[in-house]
Amino acid sequence: GEASVSPGSAPDMDAFTNGYKTVFDEQLCKVCSPTDGALPEDLVGTYFRSGPAMFSAGSIVPPRTSYVQPKQPPVPDGKDMDRMVKHPFEGDGAVLAVTFPGDGTVTSRFRFVRTAGFTNERKQGKKIYKGMDSTREMGSSVGNGQGNDLNLPMFRHHLQPGLNKKRKNTSNTRSIYWGKRLLTLWEGGLPYKLDALSLDTEGRSQLGGVLKEQDPLGGKAVYDSKKNRMLLFQNIQDAGSSDLTVMEFNSKFRPVSEGGGKATATVKGFGALSDFGVTDNYSVFIQPPVTAK
Repeated sequence: GEASVSPGSAPDMDAFTNGYKTVFDEQLCKVCSPTDGALPEDLVGTYFRSGPAMFSAGSIVPPRTSYVQPKQPPVPDGKDMDRMVKHPFEGDGAVLAVTFPGDGTVTSRFRFVRTAGFTNERKQGKKIYKGMDSTREMGSSVGNGQGNDLNLPMFRHHLQPGLNKKRKNTSNTRSIYWGKRLLTLWEGGLPYKLDALSLDTEGRSQLGGVLKEQDPLGGKAVYDSKKNRMLLFQNIQDAGSSDLTVMEFNSKFRPVSEGGGKATATVKGFGALSDFGVTDNYSVFIQPPVTAK
């Protein structure tokens, strides 16, 4: 028969949250073999995947050599709500790398991205920062007493550094490998660069000077197979309009020569842009109707 849900029934939160659980153990390297069947011999390469993976802050104990050690040990998700994120998308980012060498085996690695916020919470063993979607709960104490209840631009609290000094770059949206560089993206700030083999975090990247220290970079990249280029975008938002910049990089991850490697357009209204596609001559974005005061 057909399954149905009545309009007044509550959502199955257990099923929803089952996909978002803190991964307490990193994996430096593990060689695996298929339990059933065989891998194609021509399947060679590495698959990188990013996503939020820590929902209870400070759940990975720092090395014993660290000058600062947490006062509280890691706890299971849901045990200490003061350490839990308010939304799964605010979890610290991690990268899974699965390498197919072509010999019938698979090598896997899993590491958290060592962002500045991740490292600080790891040392303290507690939640210190807020995510993009958790600022309005802070009330009248925000912004030197200006507060979130006044008619101030909402986007400045959520998407720009401005009043939200406790916002954390989780680097949890997407990973890309291009020009022998592995980056993890988060649309509110700079990307982080990782070693593609060990998954060690090397720090934030300004893409060789293309981005400034306070610049955001979109959480999506698109590969142009015809020209062998990678396209990224930057969206600097304002309440009445947003400046959208599309950047093109060659196979060495350097801006292409045409137009300085980028094109900028002003988008009317508040541009909440998180994805895009490309054709032979255009980059295509879908702008949802959003009003920001």
